[in-house]
Amino acid sequence: MKKKILTKGLPFLLAIIFFLVGLITLSDYGINWDEPDHFMRGQAYLRYFFTGKKDYQGLPRQFRRSIYQNDFYTLANWYKDDSGHPPLGDILAATTNWIFYQKLGILGDIESYHLFEVLTGAILVLVVSLFAQETYGVFAGLIAGLSLALYPLFLGESHFNIKDPVETCFFGLTIWSFWKAIKSQSPKWMISSAIFCGMALGVKFNIIFVPLIILPWLFARGIKRSFSKKILKSLFFYPLVSFGIFFISRPYFWSDPFNHTLEIIKYYQSIGLQQNFQPPNFYILGFNTYPLQAVIFTTPLVILFFSLIGIIACFFLFKKEKEKTSFLWLLWLVVPILRVTVPKTSIYGGVRQIMEYVPAMALLAGLGAESLRQFIMNNLQFRIKNRKKLYILHYTFYIALALSFLPIALKLISLHPNEGLYFNPLIGGLKGAAERNFPNWGLSLGNEYRQGINWFNQNAPPQANLTLARGLLSNIPRIWIREDINFGDYYFSGPAGKGEYIMELTHEGWEGWIPAKAKYLQTLKPIYQLKVEGVTVLTIWKNSPEMVK
Repeated sequence: MKKKILTKGLPFLLAIIFFLVGLITLSDYGINWDEPDHFMRGQAYLRYFFTGKKDYQGLPRQFRRSIYQNDFYTLANWYKDDSGHPPLGDILAATTNWIFYQKLGILGDIESYHLFEVLTGAILVLVVSLFAQETYGVFAGLIAGLSLALYPLFLGESHFNIKDPVETCFFGLTIWSFWKAIKSQSPKWMISSAIFCGMALGVKFNIIFVPLIILPWLFARGIKRSFSKKILKSLFFYPLVSFGIFFISRPYFWSDPFNHTLEIIKYYQSIGLQQNFQPPNFYILGFNTYPLQAVIFTTPLVILFFSLIGIIACFFLFKKEKEKTSFLWLLWLVVPILRVTVPKTSIYGGVRQIMEYVPAMALLAGLGAESLRQFIMNNLQFRIKNRKKLYILHYTFYIALALSFLPIALKLISLHPNEGLYFNPLIGGLKGAAERNFPNWGLSLGNEYRQGINWFNQNAPPQANLTLARGLLSNIPRIWIREDINFGDYYFSGPAGKGEYIMELTHEGWEGWIPAKAKYLQTLKPIYQLKVEGVTVLTIWKNSPEMVK
């Protein structure tokens, strides 16, 4: 009985550990440079939903106020123009800020927003582990959970990215609950899937591609046996529930739903179609090979190995499996990557924008590890007749496969808090990626600024002037900066060399974003460089004559 409780509780244990580690390390991470706008929008909408007020007038004097409750960015601003990504994730992050910072004061202002991101990450670890365990057993669930929890991009960005990890969580919950609904013919699970689909739609439009995953799986499983009358009835409410959540969570739509929906569709068309963000050598007959290469080079080898075996296992299991679950997972992996590979589609900023492939890869890794275990143990049974020895070998194999994740765990500890910059040995790590100038090496969208400002706070002279070479001032919240330091975007003096300090992230292509300024900065000796695996990812210069090379 105790053994059963322990094994059934493994997914919950993995999720709890992921959450606690994330909670403890929250203050080690910076912010994504898109987050300030999202947090301000979330606070404006939350204020309106809670109180009906369209500004922050009337807040108590002793109120613990977030820096993102900005009087210049109230609901009126978002009523005028809110045609970018949907705001549900922003509102939910503002809610955790309201509870844990404004009301309880037990977390910092920024950290309380990021708590929501870590929480959704932990929920997805739980769901992925449960999904694999329900289908292929406890060991598959353990490996799937470890694969997701230790996936560098997911682990890192679940601390400071308000969009992609959150979308990935709701995307995964949508598929899992839909699978459970069909498998158990449960209308409750179908409505749950509709709710999660609506929440995913309220964060990003990636979820609109989920039919390309679900429909082929349903055909493979069998349409007739997949839909009973009660499931068909609940399916009728699916779009109503999903679009209802999407509509309610975005007041901007209320005044003109049709035209404002067209605006957001045009927004996604502008960033997702007909722009080639990678060099020409990545394109073959119009197909972009970068997404697949990036996935291969940024996936830890142990996960890559197990998921490859899992993919192979999918083909052997296709005819045998009644539920066709492995085929569902394979589609889940392939569709997000394929949709940014086909001609006239595009992707930028690495593969974080298609992060929904990560849980699918973790699930396939769980399947691969279990398939490998079964293959080896089945062969050993014919050769070893001693049951005791076979029993020992069996559990030794379990332990060995689980311990195969130890090297990547240690590697991530050494990278912390820059896990998202990971490249595997196939490309020579981050150093190899930098030497090859692989697109988006070193790009974190702002995380390293906090490490830079921590060093500057400790080492800068009194009343120092600080500016960023390219980044916006919002990339470094003022509350992180020592009070006597002057921080602004007007301190750069160029060749006049007035002694100001300049900070910037240094990654693939950063010079091209600010060519004239970058050319000048490279004539100065850095006073500080943040290095990851020997590669500089953030630099601080002092603009004074004695620092000229």
